[in-house]
Amino acid sequence: MNARQARWLAFLSEYDFEMKHIKGKENRVVDALNHTIHIIHVTFEIRLKNDLRERIKSTIDEDEKCRKIMQKIQQQNSGQ
Repeated sequence: MNARQARWLAFLSEYDFEMKHIKGKENRVVDALNHTIHIIHVTFEIRLKNDLRERIKSTIDEDEKCRKIMQKIQQQNSGQ
């Protein structure tokens, strides 16, 4: 046991409580929290991807070198 665990043990020993394991299927509160956290994570990830995509598009539009490269690529593709 390390010092941190010892401090927690001393702190928690001052309280009278009983810890019980509740199986995942029976623990609906934790299951609902996990589901909510997963939805928030996926939503945040989608927003980040969309934001990054928009930033890349706007940077390409604003950058002269990128614009010229894109034009050359389009010309090469249309010439094939």
